Formats: sequence, C-alpha cells, structure tokens
Amino acid sequence: MVDMSKYLVHFSNSYDSMMRILSSGTIDPSGPFGKLNKLPQHREKTVCLSEKPFDSLSKLSSRRGSKFGLAFTKEFIISKGGNRVWYVEKNSSQHISLERMASSNNSSLLELVPFIEIVSNNQNERRDFDWEREWRV
Repeated sequence: MVDMSKYLVHFSNSYDSMMRILSSGTIDPSGPFGKLNKLPQHREKTVCLSEKPFDSLSKLSSRRGSKFGLAFTKEFIISKGGNRVWYVEKNSSQHISLERMASSNNSSLLELVPFIEIVSNNQNERRDFDWEREWRV
C-alpha cells in the first residue's frame, strides 16, 4: 500500500479548541469508535487523524467543517500506539469471524476494537471511507 502522506492530521473545528490543544499539549479523545464500541468492556475513547497529502487537505477540511489541524509524523503516532483503521465489509467472512470472537469476549480482540470499522455496500447504510485513510490512537 502506497502512503498518501508521511503526515497524519488531527482536525479541530474551532479556534478555541485548537488553542486548548496547543496550550495543554494533549488532544482529548472522543468516541469510543470501532466495531465493538457498545460493549461495556470496551469504552476506550480515541483520537482520530487523517492521512492525506497536504495538497488535498482543503477538501477534507471543508468536508469536515474544520479550519484548523495539527500534523504529526506517522512514526510519532505509531510510537503512541496509533494505527490505521481497518475497514471490514459487513457480512464478510472477516466480519463473521469478528462477531464470533466478540461473543466469546476475546480479550485480544478488545485491543483491536478501536481500529476496526464495518462498512457496507448497501447504499442505505454506506459510509464512504474511500476518500480518506483514517488513523486512531
């Protein structure tokens, strides 16, 4: 897989929010995100970032309604436990395997939960992730 950029960007929708991040040195996580985010044993919140070439950031920024962003190298985000999000097709063999592991309360799976999203080809359920490569910490 070819990298889109060596940087990952966290977007913020307000000047005040960006100033809080810069003054505190931390980004407050949100969520939880991921396949099993409704399970009581998984309530971990995450910070979301986008991998986009810098010359394409304006499209993503306008789509999100965000005027501000902070860029980090991938190496830094990986060192903090981050990884790209894995998109799994709904009702695929991988999705079925994930459901089976979730029903057995597989503790190893819980470590991966923030990085897994189920996507669907059904137009009524479709969330379009093709234009962005998302990362989470």
